[in-house]
This record gives sequence, C-alpha cells and structure tokens, in this order.
Amino acid sequence: LSFYSCYLTSVCVKRNWKLDPVISEMFNTTKQHVVSPPKPTVTLQPSWTQIYSGETVTVRCDIQGGEGAQWTYKWRPAKGNTPPTSNEYRISSAVESDSGGYSCRGTRTYLLTQWSDTITLTVSCKLQMFHPDYLFHQNQ
Repeated sequence: LSFYSCYLTSVCVKRNWKLDPVISEMFNTTKQHVVSPPKPTVTLQPSWTQIYSGETVTVRCDIQGGEGAQWTYKWRPAKGNTPPTSNEYRISSAVESDSGGYSCRGTRTYLLTQWSDTITLTVSCKLQMFHPDYLFHQNQ
C-alpha cells in the first residue's frame, strides 16, 4: 500500500463574521493520511501467454492483502463476453477470438481496487501434421 500525506489549508470558518482562529489553526495543521486502493495482479494458469485453439486457460485475479475478504470481481476481457464475478475466469476450448487483453478489479463494501495491469493472451490455430504417405493412402 502507498501512503500519501496532504494538509487541509486555507480554511476560513466564521463566527459572527470573525475568523475563529482555533478552528482555522486546527484545519491548517491537521495531517490526513490517504491510502491508495490496492492494485490486483492478473496471472494465467498455465502461465503461457500463447496457447493453441482448443486448450483451456484460467485467468486469475489476486488482491494482495485481500485474502479472506468477500470480493466481487469485475473483468475486462478481450471481447466483452460476461465472465463470472469470482477471482477466476476460465476459458475452455479457447478460440482465436479469445485473444487479447484481460484485466480485473475487486469491489467490496466501501472499497474499490484499481484496475490491474493488462495481461495479453494469444490463441493460435493448432496445426495438424500428417505424414504424406498417410494422406496418399487415404485418398485411394
């Protein structure tokens, strides 16, 4: 987590049209800590970013420090199909149109994470090789 510091300054509180120096000083010296929201990590299982059509891949969203929390996940898949709200997005029998970038974010009560970095998946056609003699004998 990243911590940022900011100060509230230039606050004018008037009481009977006069500046209240106590309240003004309190706001001018109060230090506020703002915690940036967590950023999830997207991984692939198996971990290859290039697979062949027909294979299965699982895209996983992990939120560091968020283990055990009740997160709802939102996904930005390559083609906009609606994935589940869990932390895993399974692509069975992948096709070329599944290629593209995937990212996620988590939400829970009063907390919304950043979007993860995008991981790019490439699905290639699977070439099938045949021995020439096999093709010749099959065509007779």
